[in-house]
Amino acid sequence: MALHQARRSRAAQMRPVFEHNLAMEFAIINQVADSYRYVTIDTEFPGLVYQTKAHPRNLSAEQRYSLVKANVDNLKLIQLGITLSNRDSDDSMTWEFNFRGFDPEIDSQDPSSIELLKLQGIDFLKNKTEVIIVIGPEIKDI
Repeated sequence: MALHQARRSRAAQMRPVFEHNLAMEFAIINQVADSYRYVTIDTEFPGLVYQTKAHPRNLSAEQRYSLVKANVDNLKLIQLGITLSNRDSDDSMTWEFNFRGFDPEIDSQDPSSIELLKLQGIDFLKNKTEVIIVIGPEIKDI
């Protein structure tokens, strides 16, 4: 999609980002960012593998943080979503950056989370070959 077309048809767009369109999507983000007031960031991980028997409401803020940190530090990022929006939610653009590195056949995961991500449209087979960056100790520059 040409840049002028993206600007003209911005109402609630979702734009998947893979290696082949990364540079173009960054150019679009750079071009339109000043016309939006809010940024929302969302991540998709393969669930929670470190949990506690206590209900999260019964944990201190430090304990909840430690639990989330343990999961984030030990699991691989699957997807990063960035949404630019204004007060009117119909005027927004969302980019889904798809990452390589997570393999549902060997990596730690919560199986119910993986099933939910599949239902939401994440194609783990495609993510093995067409994604933008490897996540792990061998992180590469974009």
